[in-house]
Amino acid sequence: MFGLVSGTIFRDIEVKESKAGKPYVRATVKDGFAEDTTFVTVYAFDGSAAFEVLRKASKDDPLAAQGRLKIRTYEKNGETKIAVDLMADNILPVKSTKPPERRRETPEPAKRAPGQTTANLIDDEIMF
Repeated sequence: MFGLVSGTIFRDIEVKESKAGKPYVRATVKDGFAEDTTFVTVYAFDGSAAFEVLRKASKDDPLAAQGRLKIRTYEKNGETKIAVDLMADNILPVKSTKPPERRRETPEPAKRAPGQTTANLIDDEIMF
């Protein structure tokens, strides 16, 4: 089963090594708020296009990941839990949806000719 996951990186990226000695990157991605939060563990293996992109990502970065989904169950405190893992083929860093802050630039003052007063400058700029 293939899927697309988008969200925010929840905790620091982990670079690990498999039992076979192959490096991989693991990230926990969250989507949602409060009780509706869904967590997906995203893996990218060395040699894939996703590996370098995910390795350079940081906590709180938004991203989208595409790849093979694995759904598994596990026991925790006597309760059966469901985990969703994604073996990433592609990772796309997502740009922030916040508009960039605008820098307000102060206009440059009008230049005066030698001997010109401010009064003359103002009169020269106003067309009646």
